[in-house]
Amino acid sequence: FPVKSLELKEGTLELNEYQSIFRIFLKVLEERASPVIFYLVLSVACREEEHVCETDIQDSIFKMMNKNSTDVLVKTLNVAWEIFDESSGEFSSNIKLATVSRFLLPALLSASSHLIIVFYKEKLERLLKVVGDILRGGEESKVKTLTSKCGSFLLFGALYSKMDQAQVHSKGSELTTLAADVLRISNLFPQGKGDGKEMSSFLVKSITESRKETFQEGCSEDFKNLFRTFHCSIQNCMISVISCIQNIEKLYNHFIFKDGSIWATIIDTEKEIKFEMEQEQLKTRRRQLVTIRQNAQDSTMPATNYIQSHYLSDSSLSQDIGHYDFTSSLNEGLSDTAITARVNEQLSSVACHFLELEGDELGSHPCM
Repeated sequence: FPVKSLELKEGTLELNEYQSIFRIFLKVLEERASPVIFYLVLSVACREEEHVCETDIQDSIFKMMNKNSTDVLVKTLNVAWEIFDESSGEFSSNIKLATVSRFLLPALLSASSHLIIVFYKEKLERLLKVVGDILRGGEESKVKTLTSKCGSFLLFGALYSKMDQAQVHSKGSELTTLAADVLRISNLFPQGKGDGKEMSSFLVKSITESRKETFQEGCSEDFKNLFRTFHCSIQNCMISVISCIQNIEKLYNHFIFKDGSIWATIIDTEKEIKFEMEQEQLKTRRRQLVTIRQNAQDSTMPATNYIQSHYLSDSSLSQDIGHYDFTSSLNEGLSDTAITARVNEQLSSVACHFLELEGDELGSHPCM
């Protein structure tokens, strides 16, 4: 078994056999959510930036989260958490961050609200204390702290991407009550008012202060890259938090975009990027799991779930639509009521989607 999948050349029998064997492990993982298989897949895939079966891995994690019970899944996800949270130095910074970004995040974004609450209740105290840590010491010490803070901000971003405002920014929620207690006892956020908004306020405050952190001249290139990863993680976390708790446009601008200095921290300003007018070869594409907030159907909207045809009569769509044959639709044979019910069920149940991005410098950026 090769250490890295890239050791095998494309189109060879060895690579085909490798992929076939790996997909068998993934199939077992989907059906049983075995912690042992999860660790095996994780430990192999995280050795490289992108595994040859990366798309299959993401698909299998998504299916695993929808086929197994909460108790089983929490045990499985704890395998990834223990790798990220270990302090003995057994796992490198790259392995830890890959574990969070490529395994924990996709799993949590695919999880039910109940599983999210169970998972985060066990980890919330540790996550909040890591976010409150201050960078101290030399480069080695700062690498450990930055790695932990990166992963913690990524996990908070997933929490706010999945949960409603009532669960993360209101009084009486299990998570906000626990967070308020931790912040008060640890003296991390003494200005808390007991309104259930302590966790959100603490995160926004920490992110704002963290934006001032930067590396010193003369440090290693790996250290600079880790700092950029850190700033990308806090930017993504800020986007998730503000998108969850606010709906006023000027607040989005104030917290996310107003500080123009963030661009120099999340982009390598010394790197030259060329955008070719003509591509010599097709760019690879990557899929990323994203959450899209969908409100319940507005009671003021008309009952129909389809746009009225007379709105299209003067548009180019009225001409283009004649070129397509809809007689073989998947909805053929269903009544209008059944079709409407199917559409409503899909809209209300889908909480996350795979988004396909170009694998170029822009599409592969962590903030995309």
